[in-house]
Amino acid sequence: MVWERPQALPTPPPFSEAARKHLKGSRLESVRQVSGDRVLELSFAAKEGALSLVLEMASSRGQLVLVGPDRRILATLHSLRRGPRELSVGEAYRFPEAKAQPSLLKSITENPWRYLQPTVDSPPPEPNAPLHFALGAHYFRLEKESVLRERKAALSSSLRKGIAKRSELLRKVHEDLARAEAGEELRQKGELLKGAFGRLRRGMSSIELPDYFQPGCENVRIELDPALGPEKNVERYFKRYKKARRAVPFLRERLALKEKELGRVRELLDLLEASDDLDGVSRIEAEAKPFLARVSTRKPKEAKAAPPRGPRRFLSTGGFEILVGRSSKENDELTFRLARGNDLFFHVSGRPGPHVIVRAVPQKTFPLEALLEAAQVALYYSLPGGSQRHAHEGAVAEVEYAPVKFVRKPRGAKPGMVLLTTHKTLRVRLESARLRKILEGDD
Repeated sequence: MVWERPQALPTPPPFSEAARKHLKGSRLESVRQVSGDRVLELSFAAKEGALSLVLEMASSRGQLVLVGPDRRILATLHSLRRGPRELSVGEAYRFPEAKAQPSLLKSITENPWRYLQPTVDSPPPEPNAPLHFALGAHYFRLEKESVLRERKAALSSSLRKGIAKRSELLRKVHEDLARAEAGEELRQKGELLKGAFGRLRRGMSSIELPDYFQPGCENVRIELDPALGPEKNVERYFKRYKKARRAVPFLRERLALKEKELGRVRELLDLLEASDDLDGVSRIEAEAKPFLARVSTRKPKEAKAAPPRGPRRFLSTGGFEILVGRSSKENDELTFRLARGNDLFFHVSGRPGPHVIVRAVPQKTFPLEALLEAAQVALYYSLPGGSQRHAHEGAVAEVEYAPVKFVRKPRGAKPGMVLLTTHKTLRVRLESARLRKILEGDD
């Protein structure tokens, strides 16, 4: 006997399905103990005839057998062979053989009804309960308390971890918001630089200016990028200010949402500590489930952009367009399909690298600065290391160049391989300042 209805299994075993099919709508007619042994038979009157449900408790692993009107087995909880008895569907059912009871045990169990007074928290169905009823109630209560403790401990641990992670996330959002709200300082520095525009020079790493936005107008040091010109340095501060200003509403909204979530998780923890029944714990588990998903304190990674299509495009001094192939196949496409005969072809001598094309402009000759810039680009993109190319400051190479009409593709050559029927050579050294000016226009 149990004092509460057990929870249903997520997936009923096949035996349950069979029992439901055959016993649904039937009437229980009798219950009997077979041969004085630990075998119980429940007899039912069903539409298909007399059915029996037999409970065998003769071993540590009990057995349930559903027997049909012809005394053949319709279903078993465990399909197994026990010595001469085979318990499988379709076989004739026989009760287990009764075992002789030891004399000592027989003397003890001549009067098996040992009555205990009912307890207040688990009253039996009658004023006095047999011993096995009282033991069942006692261990049921202990098991229920153990399950309650385990589930509360597991859920409490998860909620506390959720609180710790959300607290750390809130701290970082607060820091981001403080930095974004301090963006007004960036605008002020931009205004100060704009007012001192005539004093700015390329190559300066900082400048000290009177801070007219503060009482006393004390000098403030403003950091500059030495690779940028005056105009770009001023623009840089205003761009950073606009970016920070756009982030403030988003960060405030995110802060409010995370504070609300943290407060609710703390409330659930308080409710859990006060709960003393499994139903209450189950309700808290269901409500806490959305909050127990993984909380990352890292900034989300931006989705990888699709690989760029077409050559890189830059603008040189004098307005000449510079095109750079991204792969061997694209090098061929750029040189032999997109480029025109009077365009200039550049390639680093003696090493693999991109094809670089400088577009010709009608009625204009190529200035030396444009040639040097194209050679710098060809050298830069021929160096290994991707974003680490900046570490190759001072790299030197010879760059060959010629009009595209003097570039040939040998028969059967691999993609990207070409021959120059005539060419000139520039010896160039990688210069970060010159490169930065060109690469700012990369699309």
